[in-house]
Amino acid sequence: MTVLDADEEASKRETAVSVKFFAKVQPVPPENKTPFPWTPVEFVGLTALPWIEETSMGRGRISWSFRAESMVAPGQSSQAGQSGTSSGQAKGAA
Repeated sequence: MTVLDADEEASKRETAVSVKFFAKVQPVPPENKTPFPWTPVEFVGLTALPWIEETSMGRGRISWSFRAESMVAPGQSSQAGQSGTSSGQAKGAA
């Protein structure tokens, strides 16, 4: 899923990331009940794993791998934690 960072101070390079879900079925974003053209969500069990790629000029380039267990509507993450999912979370927009 491509996730947009709605922070106006985020650089253009950092406004979108891909998040992969470990799920038996494709996750469905919660209903958008906001006036925004994007759906705000919180990711449950979000992890970020850095990896470095060596370039031909001997310089390293860092990239990130993002993975989440699920996504919920903002403010519902405590309910998700009660159903047995991990408590790690981050906010974003799908």
